[in-house]
Amino acid sequence: MEITVSDAAKKMQDQLQLLLGTVISVSMEKEYHAEWFEKLREFSKNNAKRGNEEIVKYNWQSIDDFDFQALLKALAFLPECFNAVAKCYGITKPQDQKNVGGVIRELMWYRNGKSAHRSIADIRNEQENPEVSEPFDHKRAMQTMLVLGQCFANVTSDTGKCYYQEMQKIHTDFLRQERDSEQAALQNTNRKMRNLLIIFLALILLLLALLGFFITHRQANEDTSHNTNAPIETQGQTTPIQNSTAASTTTTSEPTVPPATDKLVGSATIRGLTFSVDQEKSPVIQLHYTNEGNAFSLGWASQANVVAETSEGTYYTQIEESSMRILAGDSGTIRIVFDKLPGTVKTITVKNILILNDRGLPSTSSRSGGEELTIELE
Repeated sequence: MEITVSDAAKKMQDQLQLLLGTVISVSMEKEYHAEWFEKLREFSKNNAKRGNEEIVKYNWQSIDDFDFQALLKALAFLPECFNAVAKCYGITKPQDQKNVGGVIRELMWYRNGKSAHRSIADIRNEQENPEVSEPFDHKRAMQTMLVLGQCFANVTSDTGKCYYQEMQKIHTDFLRQERDSEQAALQNTNRKMRNLLIIFLALILLLLALLGFFITHRQANEDTSHNTNAPIETQGQTTPIQNSTAASTTTTSEPTVPPATDKLVGSATIRGLTFSVDQEKSPVIQLHYTNEGNAFSLGWASQANVVAETSEGTYYTQIEESSMRILAGDSGTIRIVFDKLPGTVKTITVKNILILNDRGLPSTSSRSGGEELTIELE
């Protein structure tokens, strides 16, 4: 069963009240013998004559009538009572007496209504018949009660119960419960944060999946556009040579020719720039390049021209990107799209290859239109 801080403080105060009642009665009886309670009443009246409160009420007959606040006041304001306690329990050093007096006065600041004014008889009655009342509710009061109880750590009840040990047990149980509650709250917070993180990561993965689907769909649309919209891809095709027309006429007059399924394989190098092709036959050529020489530009003011020689004729197109630069050490792939490539592809020639100088401009030898590189295909 969970115990609140106010419940724990109330239980500690009850044990301390029983402890102080025992301490005062034992000390006063030892010092003043059987008349000790009348002596205590006399000290209280003398305190009242000095303009202070009369601590021992006129109708109180024994220590059992004292409430918690009255016990603290008896020790704080009746020097004879405090000296008897100090003498009985070995609190003889002035500094020790000063410290104990300070703790007693500090506890008086933490009294709380009914809890400070319940008599010892009330506490015993509550222990036999538990009921809810207003106790201390401040953690510092619990610490202060432990400090005062430690001064009389060996005091026990008639049944041998050590009041101070009971106070320690109550305080320890409360601290353990409080620590467990904090750990449970921390674990609950961590669990919530972990769940939020999982949800966040799941949303990121979902967004990435949607982005991947969008990119794939867009790329598929672009491929379809390149393959079906010939005027856009072949806008650089201007003046086909005569044998291209003848080959086209021949193709239309012949019976249906099954599509070629051979591979296109070949490579060529110019000034350290190597172009290579290795793919299935297709009007879309994947031109791989590796540059181990100078810096180059494919085209300058306009796009670079590409010519394909096949068994059916000559076909033209251009590299999509104008003034495409290939720096020393670069490698990659250029996508070249022809309208069609019927028959057996024999060569692919890349024109307008310009060598760049240190300033990134075409060198003198390249200003006439650049060089060309022909790849012979097997």
